[in-house]
Amino acid sequence: MSFSEFVAGLGVILKFIFGGVVKLFRAAGRLAGGKKKTPSPYAPPAAAASPPVQPRVLSPAEAFVARHLPPAVRAAKRSRSGRRPLPGMRSGAAHLLQPPEEEKDLPYRPVRRLITKGEQAFWYPLFKAVKGKYRVFCKVRLADIVTVPGDRRDEARWFRRVARYHVDFVICDPQTTAPLLVIELDDRSHEADRRSKADEFKDKVLSAAGMPIYRVKCQEAYDRQELRAAVERLIAGRHG
Repeated sequence: MSFSEFVAGLGVILKFIFGGVVKLFRAAGRLAGGKKKTPSPYAPPAAAASPPVQPRVLSPAEAFVARHLPPAVRAAKRSRSGRRPLPGMRSGAAHLLQPPEEEKDLPYRPVRRLITKGEQAFWYPLFKAVKGKYRVFCKVRLADIVTVPGDRRDEARWFRRVARYHVDFVICDPQTTAPLLVIELDDRSHEADRRSKADEFKDKVLSAAGMPIYRVKCQEAYDRQELRAAVERLIAGRHG
């Protein structure tokens, strides 16, 4: 074996040994957690970490609304919680649920009269016609004149049907305030289709309850004697 062949073989052996040593060092580094990667001087600088979003403190009204939201809505709100809320914004529900003591100047004022001028022009002759025998009440709810037996399972349904209606005048017993006669003053507004349907419904309800109704056309003047005779006739017909 010549010297050149010896040197070539020795180089192959040394290369094999050096490669094995390098592999052992790499394996040891991975077992120890690996070495840190040296950042490249040409790499762009890392972006600065954004400050953590501070949770917004809820007002008592907003906390009340949040507690009473359905589970599905609460889950949807949690999924969007990463977004920063707009400052100074209040939900409509929180505004509606403000404590009443925060309202200092309530806008309410008393009305000048319970009835219109046209109704007042009829009320005074009617009051004089029945004075001493009956009492006259105005603006009475239909649900306060008729009722549904409490043993019916659908009582609430029938109550809702009449809850939004009222009548102009009710003639009542002076001792017990029992309603005896309903009086409706019909002006031109009752000729409209919507009002006529409402009048028809009230007539049916009162008829079913056995309560007589007296419809009077709106006019400039009313005769007390005629009103007294009509009231007595209708009330007597109910008991007859």
